[in-house]
Amino acid sequence: MKYQTWLNYAYNKLLFKREALIFLKHVLKKKEADIFAYPEQEITSNQQMRLKKLLLLRNIGLPVAYLINEKEFWSLPLFVSMKTMIPRPETEHLVELSLKLINDRRNLKILDLGVGAGSISLALAKELPDSSIIGVDIDESVVSIATQNSINLSISNVKFFKSNWFSIFHRKNKFFDMIVSNPPYVHEDDPCLKVGDVRYEPRKALISKRDGLFDIELIVKQSKFFLKESGWLIIEHGCSQSEQVRKLFMYHSYATVKTIQDYSGKDRITFGRSKS
Repeated sequence: MKYQTWLNYAYNKLLFKREALIFLKHVLKKKEADIFAYPEQEITSNQQMRLKKLLLLRNIGLPVAYLINEKEFWSLPLFVSMKTMIPRPETEHLVELSLKLINDRRNLKILDLGVGAGSISLALAKELPDSSIIGVDIDESVVSIATQNSINLSISNVKFFKSNWFSIFHRKNKFFDMIVSNPPYVHEDDPCLKVGDVRYEPRKALISKRDGLFDIELIVKQSKFFLKESGWLIIEHGCSQSEQVRKLFMYHSYATVKTIQDYSGKDRITFGRSKS
């Protein structure tokens, strides 16, 4: 079967036609331009079997990112597996905001709580080569994935450690210029857990107690003990949680508390500044 013949076949099998090209690039290990430059090239029988399996698994709902073990974030190709959440485009807002608040300062120390595949940490480390980023996650296998991504991308100013939020830090020390986090914030009964890619993502990276606010409250409460004076705390949260999250920030005496929206106009990220 030729490249173009298979693409035409796959277009009729998939809801999103773009996914057919993603699968073909993955199996052939070729760039998009090469595939379209030589559409009459033949696909081997082994490659056809792999493509058939990918179509089957995609059509029963498995996310593309898990099927090809890759997701791009901040123009970085990241290895992902079903042990990690799939990086979301809206989380790039958190990176953009972090860089804006940093405002060209150098030699900063930044903590990323709950790293997953390492998307936020690696994006910040790429953009801030003179700064030091520490990323932590409670799951050791996830820490290994994030570490491998840093090696694959040759990003050396980030280190990942196993830690239950701040537990790795044995004493409270105002050490960090910025703390960022995309923590679990979904209520366990949220209907969104039953649709789309979320069905296959690790529940412990999604679900939080107390209507999804337990981990956010813990982070807001404890971060002030680890932030330098005027250091920033930036948290991603659910679109319906912004008012409650702002109240948590203010209750715990953060200043300049604001919420920004994601690409679809939904409240998504709240941030504030530590006081002395």
